[in-house]
Formats: sequence, C-alpha cells, structure tokens
Amino acid sequence: RKAAVIFLICLTFGGSALAVALVAGDGRQTSKEGPGGPDTNAGTNGGNYSYGPPQDWGKSSCGRATAELPPLTHARPVEGSPISRVAFASCFRPYLQVSDALWRHMRETFRPDLFIWLGDNMYLDTETAMNDKRRSYNEAKSDQYYARFGPVAEPKIPTVAIWDDHDFVEDNMGKEYPCLASSQNEFVNFFNLPPSDPRHSAQGSKQRFGVYNSHMFSIPQKQKRHPLINLDNRSHRSPTFSEHGPCEGGNSTMLGAAQWEWLEQEILDKKSVIKLLSSGVQVLPPTNKDRPAEEYCAYDGEDGTFVKATVDMEEDGPDAEGTKYEGWSEFPAERARLLRLAQKSINTGQAEHVIFLTGDQHWAELQAKRLSDSEDAGPSRILFSVTASGIDQHYAESVPNLNRLRVRTADRRGDGSFVEECNFPFVVEGRTHDECADIFGSGTPGCGIQTNARDEIIDDQWGNCLDAKKELVARNDMTYGKTNICTDNYHHTCAAQANYGGLVVDWEAGSIEINLFTPHEYEEI
Repeated sequence: RKAAVIFLICLTFGGSALAVALVAGDGRQTSKEGPGGPDTNAGTNGGNYSYGPPQDWGKSSCGRATAELPPLTHARPVEGSPISRVAFASCFRPYLQVSDALWRHMRETFRPDLFIWLGDNMYLDTETAMNDKRRSYNEAKSDQYYARFGPVAEPKIPTVAIWDDHDFVEDNMGKEYPCLASSQNEFVNFFNLPPSDPRHSAQGSKQRFGVYNSHMFSIPQKQKRHPLINLDNRSHRSPTFSEHGPCEGGNSTMLGAAQWEWLEQEILDKKSVIKLLSSGVQVLPPTNKDRPAEEYCAYDGEDGTFVKATVDMEEDGPDAEGTKYEGWSEFPAERARLLRLAQKSINTGQAEHVIFLTGDQHWAELQAKRLSDSEDAGPSRILFSVTASGIDQHYAESVPNLNRLRVRTADRRGDGSFVEECNFPFVVEGRTHDECADIFGSGTPGCGIQTNARDEIIDDQWGNCLDAKKELVARNDMTYGKTNICTDNYHHTCAAQANYGGLVVDWEAGSIEINLFTPHEYEEI
C-alpha cells in the first residue's frame, strides 16, 4: 500500500507494550467537538506563578494593534475531557503551502481530539509593529487551507499553544524583548483565550508574564488523568550569545524562577501514566561543539555549571555532537535540570514515561537519551522526544545529533565509540545483508555505516554493531521509511514538503504511537 513514510518504536507502560510510531496510519476516532471553555486546572489558572505586569505595560513605543480580528476562532479544550489522539506542529508559513494536503490529512485521516501549536505559529519579525503582527496572525488564521481543514474549521478541534521566536518577536530573542505584554496580547487574541485565563490582559496586575500553561485530560472510561505541560522558552530566557544582550554566565536561565517553580509542581506533584512536555525548541540534542564554549553566554568557566552539566549528561566527549541551531543545549545546566526532573518524576512514581514534543528546526526526527544514575533523580532512565516542524518548509541539510534514534548502532571500524548508524542493506563481497553480520570473520557482528547507490560500503566505512540488548529501542520494534531523510539517518526526515506529528494512546492496550506525517509524499511500505 502507499502511505506517508515514517517509523515505529515500542516501549512499555502499565505492564503492556507502548509503541511510539512514526508512520502514516489511519486514525479511527472522531475528533471531539465541544465549545472549549475556561481553563480550570490550578496549574494554569491558579497558584502564584506570575511575574506581574510585563515590562512594556502601557508603553506607547510598543505600538498598538487596531486591525479587526477575523471571525474564525480557535476552540479551547475542556479540562478533564478524555483525550486519546493529539496532533502537533510548528513553523507555519501559509504562503509556502502548495496544497491542503497537510491540514486535510490531519482532519480527515488522523482526526485528533486536540491540536498543539509548538511555536512559530506565524512569522513576523518585529519588535514594535503590533498592528502588523495582528495582521500576520489574521492571515495565518484565515489562510484558505487552515480555515477549511485546520483546527478553526467546523467541527473545531480544541487547540492549545506556546510560542517561539518568530511569533514572539524575532529570530533568537528572549527576555531582552521590551514589548512582551503587547506581543502576548496578540497571542491571546489569536488563540481566543478567555478573560479568565492567567495570560489574558483582563487579569491586570495578576496577568501571567509568559505563555506557559498546562492542562489535565482524562483517560476514557477511567478516573485517572494525564497532564500536558507547555513550556515558554522565550519570555524569560537569558541571552544565548552576547549580540542578544549582556551575558549572565552561571545565572543564565531558560524558563525563569517562577516558571521553574510552576514546572516542578506540575511534573512532581501530579501522578499520571504519561506526561507530555512541549517546548518551542529541541530538548535532547547535545551542545554544539563547533562553537567554542567561551562564546556561549551560559559559559561560566572550566569549573562552572556549563562544563559540569555537560559532564553530568555524559556529553563531554568529541562524539557528543548536537545541532548548531537554537535549543536547550545552549544552556547545559538548565537542560540537565529539566532532564533530571523528568527522570525524577518517573523514579518517584509520578509518571511511567515523559515525552517531549518540540518544534523550531524545519525537519522531523525521533530522539532518545539514556540518563545515568543520579543521587537526586534516581536510577537510569530513557527519555524520548519527537520534533515536528515545517508547514510548508523544510531544511534539507545533514545536522548532527548524538541523541537521534538509530535503527542499529555501530562504532567506527572497531574503535568502540558507538555513535554511528548502520545503513541497511549493505553489500560485502557480492552478498547483501539487512542485519548486522560477521562480515570479516572476526566473530563480531558489523555493518556498513556509509554505502553507495549499489549498497556497497564506501572507503572502509564499516563498524562493529552495538550489542542489540543495549539499543535504546530494538530494531524489531521500529518501522521506518527511507524517503525524505538526510544522509543515512533514518530518523531525520528533512526533505519532505511539510510534516506534523500525531500521538495516539490506546489506554486499554497500554500503547502509544507517536506519528510523524508527511502527507505530500508517499512510498510503498
């Protein structure tokens, strides 16, 4: 059959198989209609998690939006409603779309109960032109494909959101932005948040400084609930490099003190089977080492938190490569804190799995990382993340990521550094192999890590395979395609016209599918 390509991973929860899949399967459940309504979760509406009025409160220099708002509206989810199917996406440029393929597939094939915008929900790089920002939001909401098949169409798909740099203000900016309140008000208008929402200006001096939020949903036919935690990695973020403002060294922060306090309560005090955490930028890729450490604003010396966090995450070696683009990796101590917090949530019985949903990069990929034992966070755990980014845009370039999921892991010609991915099939002496094999008669299974168009190993590009028992996900528990990938990384889909993600939970079977859909491209699978 023909289907948009992707992958499958199997984990476990509740003693049953948990499958995380990137594959274009057909959804079977009708999306929830419902009008939405005020957010009644204390993690969102209650608590003392506000910085008070943002710094541009009442400043005329920040501009004023006067453009009329469109009649189309986003629906809010009803707290406590049953959720089994969640779609998510980021980086929306309406004018680059070539058809309605993505939104139509999302609505008619996947049929989600909930949609999550992960940031860059429209693009307008401006610090003060709020009327232009409103117009850009209006254009995104009124886009012909989005209006007809997106979450604003009837029946509405309940929607929640965070922002990233291009809808927040402009490329790579954080808390140095002087017009946060004005920009936040346009975010509130676009997503039709009610006055009771803490992010709404109607809250006055109690308005939340930033767009972070959480929601509690129920398991169908059961009393148990599971949370969705949406992080704001812009409003309080310290400068990443000196061109964005004065560096703060060891005091650098990604979330700010108030959001960290809120997050710790959300992730440690609310028991659930699964916790979903969304972030506008990627979480699992390591810090990029092509740039000297001293150039990062968070760097605080050889004995400081920057280096200690890199060592703690076991990513201080030369093979621990990560994206050169924005991410939590630019703040190693903050990233380590987040990952250890997720690990602690699992080890204290507050969750069986924590899964990160991320955007920003204009590609799709699956990632996994095993955290070492920790005195505070407890025994070693594996964390998973999925990136869905690009409507309709893609970045077709090889980007390193030590923590990108691998079909089978290998070293380089027996050097013992298991950071490469096997490329199947591969040919040795005229024989084709689709599994690791003792290709040199040494008694050690190996594979090709680079092959040519005839599947022959290129220039001694082979390696010994990692013991299958040590893989983070067994190959038999994955399915994956070979279309739209970059170089030989099966789980880096960077050449598709567009992509979005979809998570499906079968609560009875104890399974999860994490799909990455590329509705414009198909192959035989």
